[in-house]
Amino acid sequence: MLQILASHNIQVCNAGKEKYHSSTQCLQKDANKKKAKRKEIQFQEVFIGGLRHSELEKAIEKEYEMALQDRIMEETKDKKNAVESYVYDMRNKVSSK
Repeated sequence: MLQILASHNIQVCNAGKEKYHSSTQCLQKDANKKKAKRKEIQFQEVFIGGLRHSELEKAIEKEYEMALQDRIMEETKDKKNAVESYVYDMRNKVSSK
């Protein structure tokens, strides 16, 4: 289990019941009333689950194989379309003569 302990400074707005989208709006509104307080809040993030390193490598390898298959299919489709276009062009040239 991976645990990360980090601390962030979070702006606490004392502007009353009004809601603000940014801390600068809050500070501008608070400038006339009260000063904004800064508190350091400690929290822990716990990541549960995830893949082991070997499983992750297998998944990445499978993703590469699937991407290669997709690319091959796309190239095949483009080549078939090119042949079809050529056939129609030749048919039109022959029928116009």
